[in-house]
Amino acid sequence: MPVIGRFEVYWMEEPLLGAGRAGARPWVIVSADVGEEPSRTVLVAPMSTNVKSVAPGRIPCRFQDKEVLILTGQLRAVARERLLDRAGQIDENAQNAVSRALSELLNPTFKLELNKALLQEEDRHHEFKEITSPNPVNSIKNTADEYAVAFLNSEGGTVLWGVRDSDRVVVGVRVAAGERDLLCREVSNKLQSIRPNVD
Repeated sequence: MPVIGRFEVYWMEEPLLGAGRAGARPWVIVSADVGEEPSRTVLVAPMSTNVKSVAPGRIPCRFQDKEVLILTGQLRAVARERLLDRAGQIDENAQNAVSRALSELLNPTFKLELNKALLQEEDRHHEFKEITSPNPVNSIKNTADEYAVAFLNSEGGTVLWGVRDSDRVVVGVRVAAGERDLLCREVSNKLQSIRPNVD
C-alpha cells in the first residue's frame, strides 16, 4: 500500500454507519504520514459542506472548488483499509489552521482560565456543568454515571464541571484535597458498576 500523507483527503464510509458507498464522504488525514509499516490505522477528520455551522474546531477551506469545513472536533482512528479513493490534499492555509486546531484540542490546559469563557462551544462531545450546590462532591458523583452512559451510547465526550453552560465561563469548583480523593473513588466506583464494563 502506498504512503498515506498527512493532510491528504480520502473518501471513506462513515465509521459508525457501516458499509454502503452512498454513505461515503471525504476525510482529511491528520496523523503523521503512514507508510507500509508499522501503523495500520490513521487519524482522520471529516469534511462537511454545511459551511453555515462555523464554530471553534471547524476549519473553513476550499476543496475541489467547494467551500467546506474540516471538523477537527470529530476525529476518528480508522483502519487504513477503510480508505477508498484519494481525493486530493488540502491547501497550506488549511493545513496550518488544522494544525492549530489540533494543538488546542489535544492541549486543553490553555482553555481553562478562571472567570474567562471557553472557546469551545457545548456540543454532543462537550457538556458544561456549573456546580451551585453546597456539596459539590455529591452533585458530581450523583450524575457522573449518567453522563458516562450517555457518551458511551454516542461517540464519547467530556464533562467539564465548573463551567457555566449559559456563557461558557469557567467558574470553578471548590473541593478540598480530601474531598477530591473521595470524589475520584466515588466516581470510579460508579463507572465500574456500569454494565457492560467500561474500559
